[in-house]
Amino acid sequence: MQPKHLLKIIIGITLLAVTIISASVYAQGPFTITYATAVGRFNMGGNIVYFTNTNFQQQSVFYNGEEFYIVINLAQVFQGQPVYLTITLSGPPGTETLYQGVVEGGYIYYGALEIVPPIYNGQTYTAYVTACLIVNNAVTSDCVTGSASYIEEDHPPAKIVSPPYIVNSNNQEVTTLIGNNTYTLVVNIENTGFITYTYTVEVSDSAGLISAQPMQVTVPAQGEATVNVPIYVEAPSGPVSDTITVSVYGDGYLDDSSSVSVTVLPSRPGPFAIVSVSTTTLHEGEQNAITIVLRNTGYTASDITATATSNIAPNVDVSLSTTQVSSGGELTVTLYLTPNAAGNGVINLDLSYSWPYTNNVYTDTFEINVTVLTELVINLVSVSGTPVNAVASINGQETNSLWVAPGTYVVSVPNTVNVGDSERYVFDHWSGGLGSSNTITVTVNGPTTLTAYYVEEYYVSISDPVTGQSVSGWFKQGSTINLPSIPQFINYNNGSKLVFQGWSCGYPPSTTTITVNSPISCTAQWVMQYQVIIEDVVTGLGGSTTSTVGTYWVNEGGSLTINALDYRPSSSNPLIPLTYSHAVIQTSTGSSTVSSSIVSLSPVNGPATIELVWSYNIVNVIGLGAGVALLGLGVVYRDRVRYFTTIIIKRTTTVVRKGGGESGTAVRGVAEDGTRVYAQPSEELPVKPLEEGTKVGQESTVIKQGEETKTKPSGETPNEEKDNKEQKGQET
Repeated sequence: MQPKHLLKIIIGITLLAVTIISASVYAQGPFTITYATAVGRFNMGGNIVYFTNTNFQQQSVFYNGEEFYIVINLAQVFQGQPVYLTITLSGPPGTETLYQGVVEGGYIYYGALEIVPPIYNGQTYTAYVTACLIVNNAVTSDCVTGSASYIEEDHPPAKIVSPPYIVNSNNQEVTTLIGNNTYTLVVNIENTGFITYTYTVEVSDSAGLISAQPMQVTVPAQGEATVNVPIYVEAPSGPVSDTITVSVYGDGYLDDSSSVSVTVLPSRPGPFAIVSVSTTTLHEGEQNAITIVLRNTGYTASDITATATSNIAPNVDVSLSTTQVSSGGELTVTLYLTPNAAGNGVINLDLSYSWPYTNNVYTDTFEINVTVLTELVINLVSVSGTPVNAVASINGQETNSLWVAPGTYVVSVPNTVNVGDSERYVFDHWSGGLGSSNTITVTVNGPTTLTAYYVEEYYVSISDPVTGQSVSGWFKQGSTINLPSIPQFINYNNGSKLVFQGWSCGYPPSTTTITVNSPISCTAQWVMQYQVIIEDVVTGLGGSTTSTVGTYWVNEGGSLTINALDYRPSSSNPLIPLTYSHAVIQTSTGSSTVSSSIVSLSPVNGPATIELVWSYNIVNVIGLGAGVALLGLGVVYRDRVRYFTTIIIKRTTTVVRKGGGESGTAVRGVAEDGTRVYAQPSEELPVKPLEEGTKVGQESTVIKQGEETKTKPSGETPNEEKDNKEQKGQET
């Protein structure tokens, strides 16, 4: 026997499916069984074999092309022991062995099958399973058996649930059909099988007057579907009794059929039936167009004319799309009218036509009820005339314009219309003395326009986070408000203070009132300032003295730069000058030393002190070998002019540059032409001693090593005297 039930391995069970043994190779391929470790997955009711669909649901009927499983339950049989398993399948055209081989007991096995042609429609197949224990490699008589059956079908059979019926174009059930018209046959079909299937529906009749195309319908398993089959009825010469039959086929097999009896009549022109009316709501004072579609339910109508009248308009104009309409065809009638009053009205339409075969004239009369609406308009504006972008409500419908029938209406507008977070319109009053409530009731008998007036408001937020004073809220446009009173500064008496700078919105500290013409968000602006004290610290000559020479208030995060030479203290001894040494910057975070005379503090984040350290330049006479020789000093006061009678020579004196010095620089010497020589505070000065024979002073005196030379500038003016004093003080 050539088996026809074999397919393939299906590995897709939730837990792992493992191939045990492959059976013989058939024409369609090998039959293979697999086992599932999920013993509790199947409930076989005590049997060891049954058939399921691919979802492991038990099923007793399978169809052409359908895949299914044979399941063998050895979960409680010979657990952990070898078993010799035999599976045979009996049915047309005979019996075949699906599987013979050794498996392990205690598992559930399944194999995949498929229904393939030839199909033995309605025939039963039975599977027999025998599982025998193997001991010492020998098959024993200790066996368990089971059997299961299924029916083979070409497809799931269809069934007509209820008798078919016929409806006209208005979806009305009819048993009298007028020739030359199209109707719809309605039939309900049930799929009695276990899989979704597509059936063919065909319609025929005994009189040969029906034309219908076959239709395909897909019906879910054990579900129903409604099929609407269009049928065209030809016109007979006289009344005819006809039987219309609907048949359902599956794969060429007739599954079921049912019939309905009808009477077919010859057609006459008309009558016409209204298919649609474009509108029955008209607008007062406007030309309205009403489009009416009529269908000819009888034979061809010719010489069509139409007239119309109405109680709401002085005249109604009529336009026709054609003067001849075939059976089942449509006619478009357009009515034009301008209602002169709001309310309910009636339009009467008379349609006349003839039948060419008898010359009879027929007239159809139609009555069309209409409603004439009038317009109710709501305008929202500010008191200054600016449109307010908001939507009103008319009887709960959000709109600013509505065509309404005469009557009473509740009109409402928003009490507040927000333009943004800080700008809004607030309802104030209605036009026409209708009050100041944003919701009113009005009676409308004709075109009506209402105007809602709004005032504009702005949100004002003015605050001082330091003093806690604030002004906030909504204020009408043009209103005046007072700013909080803010002190000029707040001194914390610890080297810091807050200084009022004005308002963030641009108003200076002196502003006390403002006019509201826009949203205002304003914050008091303060700046923290820290005190920086400049001190001169003079050391030498028996002690140290400190004096405050400057005080600065610097903004937090700012900087301060000074020139120490601008703060040179006066020497207590006119003969011994003070020399700048360095600066010490004291802050809350520590101290730092600056050797340059240009001292910068940045950033300033707290109170600070800058100590400018000065010392007396006392030069001990150690000898020329020490680099300085003090030859002698004598001062002669005469005529309020002081002359140096002794010139002190520093062999290490460096002449830096000629010309006038800048403010704050130190005089380092005198050039041979008498011009002072200056040095920048941060300048690295080269060391170059004066050589013998160098000319110094105005009299070109030549200085010799170890020689004391006395000179007196001739013809000094008071200014020259002052310069000489400063020069000699620097040179000393």
